[in-house]
Amino acid sequence: MNKHHKALCAVATFYLILMNQQYVLAEGDQVSNVKVVAMCIAPVFGFFFVPYFSKAVGWGIVYLIWLFMSMYLRFDTPRLETLGYNAMFIGVFMVFYNMVQAGAFTKEFFQKLMRYFLWAYIICLIVQQIVSISLRTEMPWINLYYLPGENITKVPSLSLEPSHSARIMAAIFYGFLKTSELIKGEPVTLKDLFGEYRKLAVAFLYVMISMYSGTAIFMLVLLSFYFFQRRQLFYVIPLFITAFLFLPDVDYDPVQRAVVTSEATLTGDSEEVISADGSAAARVAPVLNAFKMDFSDIKTWLGHGTDAARNAGHLTQENTIWTDRGIICYLIGLLLVFSCAIKPFLSLATLIFVCGLGGSLINVYYVWGMLMTFTCITYFVQSSEQETL
Repeated sequence: MNKHHKALCAVATFYLILMNQQYVLAEGDQVSNVKVVAMCIAPVFGFFFVPYFSKAVGWGIVYLIWLFMSMYLRFDTPRLETLGYNAMFIGVFMVFYNMVQAGAFTKEFFQKLMRYFLWAYIICLIVQQIVSISLRTEMPWINLYYLPGENITKVPSLSLEPSHSARIMAAIFYGFLKTSELIKGEPVTLKDLFGEYRKLAVAFLYVMISMYSGTAIFMLVLLSFYFFQRRQLFYVIPLFITAFLFLPDVDYDPVQRAVVTSEATLTGDSEEVISADGSAAARVAPVLNAFKMDFSDIKTWLGHGTDAARNAGHLTQENTIWTDRGIICYLIGLLLVFSCAIKPFLSLATLIFVCGLGGSLINVYYVWGMLMTFTCITYFVQSSEQETL
């Protein structure tokens, strides 16, 4: 590995880690100035390391141009800071995509990175739980910047809140599974999971269950689909039948929240979801509401303007995944995601993106961090397919 490649790997690793965590002591619990500065200088790294016009650059530019046009041609109160913040996330994604395509990571390095990153989340969460239970005091230096209420194990680990950690860890664990599969030459089985990878798997299950988050339980359900392959049907089908029969009777609030939210979502009625779980509804309801908008209204296609959904209220039928920017901008964003970060379309990554992130490109660090993880997975899968041709 020459110096150029080492530097490329180091910069790509830095951005992948930065966008998949938030250390409150250094970054605060709102918009992170550290991330803002890092995203602003990302194009400089792109210019020196990977000055290529790729698919990510092309679709990213189209997305930003359309966003600029929709903000300035349709509305009286455009917000330059919002457009600028969008441009930062898009810009860092473009640069990271180009770095991955330039070979910043090998499968073996990425697998180790995912493993170590998971252990960092796990160890941090367990330490936070010990402090929360025994000392009942905040410790910002371990990212415990608030005291849990009655649920004293509900701590944030390396992100801003348990639901963020649940999503990020699910994507990281999926990255670990896929790279392990590519290295082994065959899918990871449940036997492998609780054999060769036993310590990591048990620790991962513990923190996902103990962080007291309905999102974490839902992410575990989504991850279980990785094992739903023909050779694993003998093991997986009985597990799904057992879960279907007994989960509704499990006396654990996160499990019950996940169950009732899933049942309400299947009705297709956003009001049912809101009644079932207001927290989950903030992510699920906008997806359900999106298909009930007036498609003859030009604003449905061009958007109602910045903050329109927030001003209408998070738990209202006016709040949808494309209220602010419109359907056209949303579809351009999807083209960016499914041409660069997630392939094939019918994959577990798509399920996590749609069900875990609401299928939207909001200006939140973990959304873009997870897309970066999926970008690496897609690159390795495509590279392995080319090697077998």
